[in-house]
Amino acid sequence: MATAGIVAAGAVSAAGAADLPNAPIYKAPVAATYNWTGFYAGGNVGYGWQNRSASFVGTDASTVGAALLTGGFGGTVAGPASFSAKGVTGGLQGGYNWQVNRNWLVGLEADFNWANVNGTGNSAFDVAPGAAMTIAAQQR
Repeated sequence: MATAGIVAAGAVSAAGAADLPNAPIYKAPVAATYNWTGFYAGGNVGYGWQNRSASFVGTDASTVGAALLTGGFGGTVAGPASFSAKGVTGGLQGGYNWQVNRNWLVGLEADFNWANVNGTGNSAFDVAPGAAMTIAAQQR
């Protein structure tokens, strides 16, 4: 009888009701990969500035240029000109990319940038007593 009970217990399996549906099996969705193929365009705008000091060639009193500059008439040597350069910058860029596979991207790009950063400064000197001149420095 014990043997019959063990055999009967081993033959029993999980019971399920015939009127209940099986629970659905959910799988994680496959992550969509982004495709970078296509055209793009953009722009940029900025502002630039700097402070400069320009020295002029031949303004050292020991050079021939300084002797010519002062004309040998007791004038002064031109000192450095200090100035601030400032202005707007901007540009455009655009291109096309091809995504070859998930690890490689190939593309062509063209860009154009422009700057309008300008500054001027002046340095006054005398070629002779009472005969003033000015040297102008410009940076662009």
